[in-house]
Amino acid sequence: MKLINITNSNPQLVKEQLAHTDAHLVELYSLGRTTVIYTDAKTHSNLIILNKKRSIKTAEIDFVLSKLFKTDRNDSRLEFIHCNDFIEISLDK
Repeated sequence: MKLINITNSNPQLVKEQLAHTDAHLVELYSLGRTTVIYTDAKTHSNLIILNKKRSIKTAEIDFVLSKLFKTDRNDSRLEFIHCNDFIEISLDK
């Protein structure tokens, strides 16, 4: 698997996130047909893993956690919200 930074291809989304949230950093990544939105704020970081065609795979979650949060799913600081076509993961700092 490979994360490709696609932040520059989505300037409007980045602008909106920075304007309407407490985030000071917003990055978007492509993981094949899966999109990852990473936001970082003073007290927490968030990941949204999104795929409108299929469910998010466990291997994708593990890969993204290790690359962007430098942790694994057993970290007690993580909170998961599972929905049909996306997963939101919050990491308290």
